[in-house]
Amino acid sequence: MAEAAAGGPTPVGEYAAVMAAACDQEKNSRDRFGDGDQSLLRHDGPQDAIAQALKNVWAQGADFFALLQSNGLSECMMSCVTGRPELLAPALERARAAGGEALFHTLERRETMLRITPLHGAIMGALQIGRQHGADHIAVARLLLDAGARPDAKDIAGYTPMHRCANAMANELTLEIGMLLVERRADSNMFNRFGDPPLIEAVMGNRPDCAALLCEGGADPMLPSHFHGICPFKMNILDMALDLKEVFSHAISRQAVTGSFRLQGASVTLHNLSRHDLNGRQGVCGRLNPAKRRYAVTLPSGDDGSEQTVLIALKNIRVHRGLEGQRVVLKGLSKEQLNGRRGVCGAFQEEKGRWAVTLDGESVSIAVKQANLEVLKENFVCTHCGKEAPEMDKCGKCLKARFCSKACLQHGYGAHKEQCLLWRAALVTVDPRTCGPEGGQTITSWSDPANRTMDVGKNPLGKSKTTVVKVSTPAQPDGNLLVYNKKRDLYFMIASGKCDQHAAIFQSVSDRGIVGRKAYFNAHLSRDGLVTINYLEHLPPENW
Repeated sequence: MAEAAAGGPTPVGEYAAVMAAACDQEKNSRDRFGDGDQSLLRHDGPQDAIAQALKNVWAQGADFFALLQSNGLSECMMSCVTGRPELLAPALERARAAGGEALFHTLERRETMLRITPLHGAIMGALQIGRQHGADHIAVARLLLDAGARPDAKDIAGYTPMHRCANAMANELTLEIGMLLVERRADSNMFNRFGDPPLIEAVMGNRPDCAALLCEGGADPMLPSHFHGICPFKMNILDMALDLKEVFSHAISRQAVTGSFRLQGASVTLHNLSRHDLNGRQGVCGRLNPAKRRYAVTLPSGDDGSEQTVLIALKNIRVHRGLEGQRVVLKGLSKEQLNGRRGVCGAFQEEKGRWAVTLDGESVSIAVKQANLEVLKENFVCTHCGKEAPEMDKCGKCLKARFCSKACLQHGYGAHKEQCLLWRAALVTVDPRTCGPEGGQTITSWSDPANRTMDVGKNPLGKSKTTVVKVSTPAQPDGNLLVYNKKRDLYFMIASGKCDQHAAIFQSVSDRGIVGRKAYFNAHLSRDGLVTINYLEHLPPENW
């Protein structure tokens, strides 16, 4: 079949020519059960045409469809592509019974010019066949993974099963298979031979459902492509896809708060729901339904430790710091002798839906529901009298020292004054009415965040107060800094020519802020409307 009847090369012949140019054929032939040649193909220079040709052949499926129609696939591969778990299970059992490497060879044998594994085949079948004729590709994928199939195996172009599950062509079945891969700890940041991680494919296809799946699997929105150097988050900013931006912003924030892009197992608070009885409720985030972009959140529903599970959209979930590593006290347990005991919370046990808690004086942890745990708040120490308390006012000048009462502030400020002056050197004071860009809106109403054109003059609240502000930086160092608090009743910009410390604030956020673009600081609002920011002392990330 080297030549067609008309005298030109057949598609299969063209595919073979591309594979010969793009791959080390000898290496691939030696590695029948591995990834083979995974050398990177650049999109610039002499490799550009080869890279594009391989992409085109991959997208067309090479000889896959011809072999499928002619029954040219192995028994195992055919059962995977057609979604027949009842045929796959006996084949796997026979391989187990044969012993040696028979099972490994069954799971990892490469077929077609694309060098796909049975797991790749199951995903391709889910895309092409769906649920027709009783096909069950999810059950097939589960059988393969349970038998030990590699979740990160790469085909001839470097695409992993996760690449295939979460691209522009993804459907409900492939997204569910993707969740199986997430649960098996598949690497969601692996590059294909063109230098792209799976998240690049999701952005290019404008698929927020795929992006949510990948971020749940640990995909990093800030991970750049090997060659063009742009990351998925910045690609999304350029394209202004709001749903994708929501997915990425949430993932970046929860990584900063909890240290993980994954949301499953995180402690969360519900907000902005039409069911007002759920707003403010706290619970543990469970499994993602990627097609609906909703998480199963388990909430405590009673003093008896009972729970309820609700499906919640990403936008209605606010992540707070996980319990891992925090001091906790037990409450509401049926074993009365445990109530009131204190300890340190360990990792969240997904299979049990409970936290591992090591009690004081004990060496073995116990599994406890979140409803039976209460975080012990850190006490602040009064600068003057040394009293400890969970809530304490800050010094309005340095925004750092704590005083338990007005009396302690008055009597202790003399001793604190020298240290206060040193700490105040790290502060910047700006007038929100004049520090913004020329001709631009610089400030909102102090008391009405919906009214952003009000000329406030002096602070109408009539009193000073301390607050936490978020500073967001632009891409360019000389751009405007955006400053606002949680209620948005303080909201203004700082222009580079209007503040001597503009460059220092930008550098502080760039060096130590969340992805170098935002950070949280203590601030003080004076009676005359001036705002003082402690921009060198970064606060823990918050979710607003």
